[in-house]
Amino acid sequence: MTSISAGPERQQVTTDRNAEQISRANPIPLHHQLRNLLERQIRNGVWAPHQMIPTENELVKQHEVSRITVRQALAALVAEGLLYRQQGKGTFVAPPKISEPLDSLFGFAEVLQKQGRLPAIHVLAIETQVASPEVCRNLLLPSGAEATYIERRVDVDGQPLFFDQSFLPAAFGLQPTRRELESQALLQWLEAAGHSIGDAVHSIAARVVSPEEAAVLQLGAGSPVLVARRVAYTDRGQTLVYSQAIYRSDRYEYRVKLKRAREG
Repeated sequence: MTSISAGPERQQVTTDRNAEQISRANPIPLHHQLRNLLERQIRNGVWAPHQMIPTENELVKQHEVSRITVRQALAALVAEGLLYRQQGKGTFVAPPKISEPLDSLFGFAEVLQKQGRLPAIHVLAIETQVASPEVCRNLLLPSGAEATYIERRVDVDGQPLFFDQSFLPAAFGLQPTRRELESQALLQWLEAAGHSIGDAVHSIAARVVSPEEAAVLQLGAGSPVLVARRVAYTDRGQTLVYSQAIYRSDRYEYRVKLKRAREG
């Protein structure tokens, strides 16, 4: 019986890759040329998501460049979220970032389902607590009022995507169960509970991850994250939920379509 190996397939891919060459006559730095070349190959599907790309040694030989050039190119692609590294294993193609439009109000489960991704929701806490001044301000609650606190982590493709903290006015008497929140987004549950969502105010900022968030999101110290804060209202204008979600910036992006403003 003849065994089948990955050798021929890999050799064919190598041949295809060599169709593009790096030129020393080009004024663009070699590491940037290599970065651009690898990006094109990633976007053209030369390697599938989570597939290992050639090793540093292989890239050095294929493109006749130095190891430093290869490392600079790979580091740039890792920083941009197109590649990721696994200690002791190699460098792999990252799956496409999950993109959320900013012109419509969706729960995260709806966003992921539209993109063919299946979220795994981990409910870390559901409890009633005295609302902080920040929560009172956003939910329009008096000082010392209570809020229902919900803490979740959402994984996609087996990796953490975001960590979410949501607050509901305790006076509404809303107390979801873990099972209910493990199968749907909070906005979906609220609507099923009879609260029609009208609109929301959404803000986004970037900062460095905190040590606690880094542990939950499996990020290194000092990694950048996106912080999305949202206050959602019922269709009658009642303040219903205040949430803060911490997203891994290497896996998530926001998208908005802009129109050219015309004077007059």
